[in-house]
Amino acid sequence: MNYDQRMIRICTTLAANNYNIVLVGKAYSGSLPLTPAKFNQERMWCWFKKGKTAYLEYNLKLFFFLLFRKTDALCAIDLDTILPVLLLSAVKKCKRIYDAHELFIEMKEVVSRPSVKMIWDWVERNTVPYFSSGYTVSESIAQFFYKKYAVNYGVIRNMPKMPGVFSPVQVTEKYILYQGAV
Repeated sequence: MNYDQRMIRICTTLAANNYNIVLVGKAYSGSLPLTPAKFNQERMWCWFKKGKTAYLEYNLKLFFFLLFRKTDALCAIDLDTILPVLLLSAVKKCKRIYDAHELFIEMKEVVSRPSVKMIWDWVERNTVPYFSSGYTVSESIAQFFYKKYAVNYGVIRNMPKMPGVFSPVQVTEKYILYQGAV
């Protein structure tokens, strides 16, 4: 949670506009303490670290965590949190939002495993149409969701915050610029 610049930027922007935000994520044995932020952050400890049991455990814990919270809106960050958000938003009669920061069903880890792809395809088909509000990182992904599910999502580019004016640099040799924590 400390290194997800995109989520930090989105939550900080919402908090700066007087929204009460809670960013929820997983706690791991090696997790560093949360960095202070202008929004609330909570971690949930999960026993399982990978595989189907990890998704099931996290989604159940997320469901019960959110069930007892007062909310005006819930935002699912990708398909792996969309089911509890869909169910709870229906129960609580609150707004639901989908943050589709990638085409989850087209990730290598999903595409390369046919049974896993079939499950995530089912999840996407049976949830995304119920999320009329949402955003993604590119126009092409927004168009994909519009064509497939008739949902009109906004675009919030996944770029670092740049103070001042950005001026392009002429480069004569090839190089790789890496920014992130992956």
